[in-house]
Amino acid sequence: MLTKNGVELSQAECWEMLKTAHVGRVLYTRNAMPLAQPVPFVLHRGLIVFSLDPVTAAGVVRYGCTVGAFQVDDLTDSGTATRSVSVHGELGLLEPGQIAAVEECGLPAHGGEAVYVYIVPEVLIGRRIGDWS
Repeated sequence: MLTKNGVELSQAECWEMLKTAHVGRVLYTRNAMPLAQPVPFVLHRGLIVFSLDPVTAAGVVRYGCTVGAFQVDDLTDSGTATRSVSVHGELGLLEPGQIAAVEECGLPAHGGEAVYVYIVPEVLIGRRIGDWS
């Protein structure tokens, strides 16, 4: 569907982009100001999982804050077209028994102090702007 902001991506196209991207942005607020933190991520059992240093993790997953947003983008080599997927969903911390599986995926260890955060993709919204041929 064509919108003022480009062409809407199907859910399948959104998932394909999430499967092929390696870096995204977790969106959160600090001192009432919006922040976008670039993070390498993996898909693990239907979750988007990324590691953060303890200070950043405390800002992203604060007590009582259970909803988060995540975004990935893709740009053509010529820079004339882009695709973007935004994800909204529940945020959480991986349980200790789940960490070994994602550590093997090569997420940053942050000096052995990594905090592994996940987002459950509940809403995926994708757009394509420009000619993606």
